[in-house]
Amino acid sequence: MLHHIASDGESTAPLLADLAAGYRARLAGAAPQWTRLPVQYPDFALWQRESLAPGGAELPLLSAYWSGRLAGAPQELDLPVDRPRPGTPTRGGGLVRSTLDAADHHALRTLGARHGATPFMVAHTALATLLTRLGAGTDLPVCAVASGREDAPQTEGLVGFFANTLVLRADTSGDPAFGELLDRIRTADLADLAHAALPFGHLVDLLRAERSPARHPLAQVMLAFQSPLTAPELPGLTTEAVEPPTGAAAFDLGFSLRERFDPLGAPAGVEIEVEYAADLYHPSTAQQLADQLVAVLAQGCADPEQRIGAIDVLGRAGRDRLLRQWGRGPAAGTPAVFPDLFAAVLAAAPHAAAVLFEEQRLDYTELDEAANRLAHRLIARGIGPEQVVALALPRSVELVVAVVAVLKCGAAYLSVDPDYPAERIAFMLADCAPRCC
Repeated sequence: MLHHIASDGESTAPLLADLAAGYRARLAGAAPQWTRLPVQYPDFALWQRESLAPGGAELPLLSAYWSGRLAGAPQELDLPVDRPRPGTPTRGGGLVRSTLDAADHHALRTLGARHGATPFMVAHTALATLLTRLGAGTDLPVCAVASGREDAPQTEGLVGFFANTLVLRADTSGDPAFGELLDRIRTADLADLAHAALPFGHLVDLLRAERSPARHPLAQVMLAFQSPLTAPELPGLTTEAVEPPTGAAAFDLGFSLRERFDPLGAPAGVEIEVEYAADLYHPSTAQQLADQLVAVLAQGCADPEQRIGAIDVLGRAGRDRLLRQWGRGPAAGTPAVFPDLFAAVLAAAPHAAAVLFEEQRLDYTELDEAANRLAHRLIARGIGPEQVVALALPRSVELVVAVVAVLKCGAAYLSVDPDYPAERIAFMLADCAPRCC
């Protein structure tokens, strides 16, 4: 293993090639003959220092771009964590894996080619969709890695740390179709990558981002699209490329994707790893997130015309886990509606306690009668399936009665706490457009 102070991911190939050449030469009793490279790593370091010096030409342009690009971006995403964020994290981490199969991998590449997008951009679209669907919002800064070698092809054979962390900002507002969001993210990513030369430390200082030991600045999620692992061919030896887990986590969540190809070069699947902060996540939650990203990729690439709000983020595996492993409801394949489930409990235990609140108590018979009375009144007002009823009630027995009544009508309910700020209540009502309040 090499520390990042000395090497980056794209240095692996030339390093292993040099290792193999040296091994073969020493095995033959000769010294290896190296081809002198046109530049060395110190040349790159000097160029970078000069180009980013206060009087250099690059710094003002990059600073102006990123100041505007990340203005107003959220400093911390509202991620679905299992535990509250500690003030002083342990930095301990874990690793889980999932796999996108060959057929879905082919669909990913086909969709990317159709939109002029790289596989990374398709993965970014899927991750942005997943984060939005999990409640992280529609303004999503995510860290990614730029190789740092795009403008200097003579650096391809060098071993050193050229990579840079940058912040890609995705906008998922308006519930776009998956393909539409891909176009949106492609445009944004291309612009961001064209300005990737500003080191991350400079960016944090430029934006005066809040520095806290509790979280990574500017973005807490990392997305990386890795090159396929290759092992050096050493005469007389069988070698295998292995990437051991570090047991640490720099980000809350780090999503890493690696493509596999068959001997003919056809897509053979994508290995997905999720590195998670153990302070925040249980391993089972991280595994669910990995599986959910697979589900979003598969559905979005299969039908890019569907809106991201319609994508099933659970997927088959997640739904099976929810119903069979965690739930006590009907098994997958035997769906039931709420009124039928309620009626079954009512028949089995009509006088069992259904609602307890302070000194009040309703058994299932009393709850059923009260809910039926309200349900008939709602039906008389035209309430039925595919409609929303707003319930502006505090926590109370009446709230439970109202919820059951709305569900008996086949409608959906919107719970509005009367103590919410007026602006929030107005937004909720405008967003859901309830038929009845």
